[in-house]
Amino acid sequence: MADIKAALYAVLGRRKLGNPNYEVRPENRGGKQRFRCELRVPGINYAGLGNSTNKKDAMTNAARDFGQYLVREGVINASELPAEFSETDLEATSVNPAGWGNAPYQPPGQGESNFNSGWGKSSYQPPDQGESNFNAPAPPRMPRMKTMHEQYVEQRADEISQVYF
Repeated sequence: MADIKAALYAVLGRRKLGNPNYEVRPENRGGKQRFRCELRVPGINYAGLGNSTNKKDAMTNAARDFGQYLVREGVINASELPAEFSETDLEATSVNPAGWGNAPYQPPGQGESNFNSGWGKSSYQPPDQGESNFNAPAPPRMPRMKTMHEQYVEQRADEISQVYF
């Protein structure tokens, strides 16, 4: 099955979890029409969300989101969905915290950082226990520029004060 909507419908039917309900709403963003879709299944406290420039893709994206949720929660197996979903795509352990590549996560200070892997090691050195900048005074703030209206009001107030006082 290549269609995620049909596959999801079939899996939900086999497991007797209910029928998916799609709610599609048009939205205008910056003069461009987009469609937002919410997929809900009675008895499951989650809404799959999809967003696209056409209704069909918005519904597909919502079905994809709902399918990923069901796999993450262990309700269904990834093998029950189309081939675009594999176990490693849906596991949180296969992605490093920076979100780049599939390199395993290394805590700071152990090995080379992922960010500087091509340019050498990071030059950052954490401060010693005695050194702390928490008690340092804050730098002075720049004064806010007055608007033209504020300048006008101030000028008129000065003129009036010179006339009456």
